[in-house]
Amino acid sequence: TSVAIKDSLEHIGINEILFKWPNDIYCHQKKISGIILESIINKFDKKYLIIGLGINFFSSPNIKNYKTTHISKYINNIKIEEYLEVFINYFLSYFNEYVLKNNINFIEKYKRSLMFLNENVKIKVNEKKVINGVFKGINNDGSLILQQGDKEISIYSGQIIL
Repeated sequence: TSVAIKDSLEHIGINEILFKWPNDIYCHQKKISGIILESIINKFDKKYLIIGLGINFFSSPNIKNYKTTHISKYINNIKIEEYLEVFINYFLSYFNEYVLKNNINFIEKYKRSLMFLNENVKIKVNEKKVINGVFKGINNDGSLILQQGDKEISIYSGQIIL
């Protein structure tokens, strides 16, 4: 989903798109989009993934100490329907590559677009715990690789604190 958003924004002429692990998309160092995922297993052990996403198109929230932006700040000659068609085409293309061909090249593209690589970061893992280390990247399962001294740990849930 992140890579489809990045590619669709670049397709319409917006650049400098980076990902803030685990689910934020930034444009020119301002948040332009976010994603939320929920996995479900039904009573027949069938697995589902619900993807919720928001892309700031016409405006963005004004939040103290949190920079945001929107598509129409950079491009004003595109209709939302046109952009959504571009996004959906990228999304379905990546979905088909992954599901039908088990091709995970988009994961490498995600990794190359990460913010804070090889930088010291603080990660809020819950309401009471913040851990520090060097952000070394992500594993193919999406977990963050954090180097603390001479050991690396994987973080599966948390938020990088700015």
